[in-house]
Parts: sequence; C-alpha cells; structure tokens
Amino acid sequence: MSWLLDADVLSQPAKRKGDARVVEWLEREEPRCHTSTVVVAQLAYRVRSREGRQRESLQVWLRQLLDAMEGRILGFSVSVAHVWAEQQRVLDDAGLRM
Repeated sequence: MSWLLDADVLSQPAKRKGDARVVEWLEREEPRCHTSTVVVAQLAYRVRSREGRQRESLQVWLRQLLDAMEGRILGFSVSVAHVWAEQQRVLDDAGLRM
C-alpha cells in the first residue's frame, strides 16, 4: 500500500511540537509515501511566510524532504484531481476545510 500525504503530515517533523506518533509513522512508512506538487507548493509557501533563522532552517528542511522524496512527488494530474475531490468532499461533510 502507498500513501498520498498532505502538507500537515509531511510538516510534522519540522514543527517544534510535531506529533511524535506521526513522525514515527513517517519514518516507518517513508518508502511508501508520496505527495503531490500541490502539497510541495503549500509547504514552500509556509516556508516563505517565515522570517530569519526559522525560515532558513525550514528551507533546509524542505530541500532535504524534496531530495528524500525524489521520484515520489506526483504532478497534479487527473487522477490526483480525483483524489483531491474525494478528500475535499469528506472534509466538507465533516465541516472542515482543506
């Protein structure tokens, strides 16, 4: 089984108080984890919204993440659009935002 990860899951290791369970899961499942170019854009935006040393350290983290996920970053395609649509529907039904 493979996993398509969102920005919140991928960013847990970079957070000061990231969820240790998620970080452990990421380490264990890393070879089966994928993400999309849309998520990369979201993460890059978050990095750019910071200043100073925090921004610098997050830039290093993002570069390392992208290097580690080489070959597992999916372009936004029709199949990814359908996955996004389903996730958005589930969130909408739960009264949550993506």
